[in-house]
Amino acid sequence: MQPAVTFLDPESAGHARRKIYRYPLDAPNGDFVQVRLDRDAYVDSRKISRADLGWQPDCEAREVLARCQHAGFLRCVFRGCTLESFYSSLEPEYISLLVPTDVVEDTVEALREVEMDGSTQKLASLAERLKMPLDAWLAPGERSFRRGADYTIRSSRFLQLLRLLAGDYHVRVKGRAEEGSVRVEVRPECVFRTDLGTHSGLTWAPIPG
Repeated sequence: MQPAVTFLDPESAGHARRKIYRYPLDAPNGDFVQVRLDRDAYVDSRKISRADLGWQPDCEAREVLARCQHAGFLRCVFRGCTLESFYSSLEPEYISLLVPTDVVEDTVEALREVEMDGSTQKLASLAERLKMPLDAWLAPGERSFRRGADYTIRSSRFLQLLRLLAGDYHVRVKGRAEEGSVRVEVRPECVFRTDLGTHSGLTWAPIPG
């Protein structure tokens, strides 16, 4: 089945038209769609160099796109999806985002706006909508999660993901996974410190910052 496509340039542009594809993922990932902005032929036809193309690593659009891509990836993982078929790209020729089916058209419009109008407003809004509540989940303290309300994957897998992401938040997660719930205790990450430096020493101290 051919993916749905939205053209950004008039038909007179021929094969060099910029376009946005929607690639539904196969089961069990059917709740997610890969939305890809294709500028390959457009770039090639105009002999545009990467330096002149924009969306360089330090530009605002690329930063917001990276946040969207990361948030969509995490949302998919927390739904138990497998990502072998997902082509991840933030290259100038191809921009790929993985999003739930209910925000596909909003994603298309956000990519159209940033490409044609140079505005990141809708893209930034999309990034916030896709963002997982990890700031709350991994804040220091004790909390419980219920399967079906807070997560849908196996409890053991949910706890495993929290532990895998804990380092990014400078915390450690202790927890217990049961059939329908997960109970965790989140603590600030600690290191051994001595007067000779940070290593396997004598006293515990939280990492500052």
